[in-house]
This record gives sequence, C-alpha cells and structure tokens, in this order.
Amino acid sequence: MSESPPVSPSPPRRKRRWLRRVLWGLALTLLLVWVVKVPLVNLALRRLPGDWEITVTGVRPGFGGAWLAGVRVIHRPTGRQLAYAEKAEVANGWALLMKGELGTLTLTKADVSWREEFETPYKLPPEGGPRAVPVVAWDAGAVHDGVFTWYESGREVPRLALRIS
Repeated sequence: MSESPPVSPSPPRRKRRWLRRVLWGLALTLLLVWVVKVPLVNLALRRLPGDWEITVTGVRPGFGGAWLAGVRVIHRPTGRQLAYAEKAEVANGWALLMKGELGTLTLTKADVSWREEFETPYKLPPEGGPRAVPVVAWDAGAVHDGVFTWYESGREVPRLALRIS
C-alpha cells in the first residue's frame, strides 16, 4: 500500500479584528451623529455672530440640499421672536451649504414679526478696513402660506400685517 506524502496544514487564516473594529467604530460614530444631528445643528447655529439666535426642531439632510423643521429666530437683546417657519428648505450641495450659500431658500408657513426695537445702530467699519462678509447668502427665495407683521416700538397692535400665500 502506498502512502501519500503528508499534506502540510495550510497556515491559519489571519483574523482581521482591527479592520472589523474600525468598521464597527465608524458605523457607530455615523449612527451617533445621525441621532444627535438636531443638537449639533443647533450648536452650530447658536455660534453664529450677531443679535439673532436660530434654533430648529428637525433636520432632514439630502444630496442636493436639506430642510429644517421648526425654525425659530429670536432677537437676543430683547428676547422676542422675530420669525418662525414650519419648514425651511435650502437647495444647494453640502459643500456650499457649509460655506453659508443656501441657493434657493423656501419657507413654508412662515410668521415674521418685525419690531422697531430690533433695529440696532450698526457701526460701520472704518474705511480701508476689512470688508463685511455675509454669514448666510441665498440666490432666490419663496414663501408659502406666510404672515408678515410690523409693530411700532412699544406697541402690541400691528401697524401692518400681510398674508403671503
């Protein structure tokens, strides 16, 4: 009887635990960012300079833009609400959105209440100094089912009210 030569066992397959751990860590980080996206957006909006504080109650990112739900704008010095929109839609790529370029801005069920006490005397920068750069800019805008109200200083009865549909 002829015996076949002994077959040497193949080397054990290397386990790639490090790759699995990195992928799980990345997936967990993305899930965590997705879950806490509203607080992250609110944190970024609160850090914007100026007299206005912007907060949102919902965020839906997309490839060509995003929409924000429950957008509220508060005048910091007086604590009064300037505007509320049930939904604000922006249409631009994420790279431009991060720079503050919104493209087309669409507000749905917006309520804007302008008060004279919101106007503050802004100091112009000295001639030859750095030029002012806008924090946010948009190319076109639309308002659906909106209300604009203008109040005189110290009065609670509107001087002018317009419904935009």
